[in-house]
Amino acid sequence: MKANGNTLIGKVWPNEAVYPDFTHPNAQTYWSSQLATFHTSLPFDGLWQDMNEASDFCYGTCDGTQVVDFPISEMLPYTPTGESLETKSISLDVQHANGMTQLDAHSLFGAL
Repeated sequence: MKANGNTLIGKVWPNEAVYPDFTHPNAQTYWSSQLATFHTSLPFDGLWQDMNEASDFCYGTCDGTQVVDFPISEMLPYTPTGESLETKSISLDVQHANGMTQLDAHSLFGAL
């Protein structure tokens, strides 16, 4: 995922993190390869997907270079409860490989 043209870097446990872009055409191949390599080191029976969205302790962006000039979050006519949709989540302006913004892909993250 890209933020203002750069790889998105956020903060979760325990520190900086990058996020998989499951809309990228090579994502499935990459993660299958990573899991196969890990499985040779530690034969596991299953995996637990603990996150259903891309969490971020920076509330949007961590790095000033990732901030866009006109943030989507400031143009929304309505937000449920009036709280920012970027609360503990990545920026809505993040661009996915398929051209979608995080605003449109947010609820799909756990299903991808």
